[in-house]
Amino acid sequence: MVDSPKERTMTDGSSNLPERVEVIEQKLDGLIQSVDARFEQVDRRFDQVDAAIVEQRAYTEFAYDKLDSKMDGGFARLDSKMDAGVARLDSKMDAGFARLDAKMDAGVARLDAKMDAGVARFDAKMDSGVARFDAKMDAGFARLDQKIDDGLGKVEGQFTQLERKIDQIIDLHLPKSPPDASNSE
Repeated sequence: MVDSPKERTMTDGSSNLPERVEVIEQKLDGLIQSVDARFEQVDRRFDQVDAAIVEQRAYTEFAYDKLDSKMDGGFARLDSKMDAGVARLDSKMDAGFARLDAKMDAGVARLDAKMDAGVARFDAKMDSGVARFDAKMDAGFARLDQKIDDGLGKVEGQFTQLERKIDQIIDLHLPKSPPDASNSE
């Protein structure tokens, strides 16, 4: 048999059954009260956690709003500083490019003048060189013409001499009497 904690057996009979039911009822009532108390504690703790979460959420939203406004202000200041910096840089670059353009224009003008002077000197040298070359060519062609004329004169003289010799040969081989009239037809 099963013993009870009071050192009595549970199956004593039905004589103390109402007492036993009473004890069980008291234990059940105590257990129910204990469970109810525990649920109330849990409910209070959940309410505390809910309140902490709501408080944390409110603080997070407050901090986010504050951070958002600070960031908006910071970005606005940064934008204005950057706009001012870009404007200063733009004006400095425009001034620098203007100075560079002026220097380059002056340099190009000096270079252009030097090139014109150099080309003029080159043209003058070329013209004098061409004139000297023309004079030398004219003198060379005149000498060549003279040599050709002299050579042609000699060749002409030699042809004249050859012609006389051919005439002499012909005269030697031709009969001295007039040809027969019958043979001429």
